[in-house]
Amino acid sequence: MDDRTRIGIQVWIIADKYNISQTTVHTIINSYLAYCKELLINGERVDFYGLVSIVPDTLSTNYSTTLAYNCSIIADRLGLPSYTVYRIMQAYIEDAIENIQNGVTVEMRGLVVCRPIYENRKVTKVHSNISQSLKNILASESTNVKSLRVHTYKVLRDTLSNV
Repeated sequence: MDDRTRIGIQVWIIADKYNISQTTVHTIINSYLAYCKELLINGERVDFYGLVSIVPDTLSTNYSTTLAYNCSIIADRLGLPSYTVYRIMQAYIEDAIENIQNGVTVEMRGLVVCRPIYENRKVTKVHSNISQSLKNILASESTNVKSLRVHTYKVLRDTLSNV
């Protein structure tokens, strides 16, 4: 299954679960991921709670924003209720975690790719790296950020190692 098909299925599942149009779900996810790119380019840390955190080499602030806060900004931009954006993004992240646990590579489009690693036919670890498109943006933009590091959340590592 290619990435476009997987994303389409993911959008359909989330839209069906929350009885929201697929177009709205797709718009929310794309807007949120684009906002995360803005944060990273500006030197701010981005967290996908329970999955990964992405940390710039040069931080512009010591503060880290929450999923709810970021969702409220996206909700304002899109003219949607912040709780709706929050539930959609929370479901998106939960789905990504579940896919990794099931051995499926997850791409947070344009940000990070998370690949499950098998030992004895079970997923026991995850390897995450920055997407090439984000590396290209950092190389071409005039920003203080030159590189990013991805850290897998300990709770995910622990869950995989205890399977």
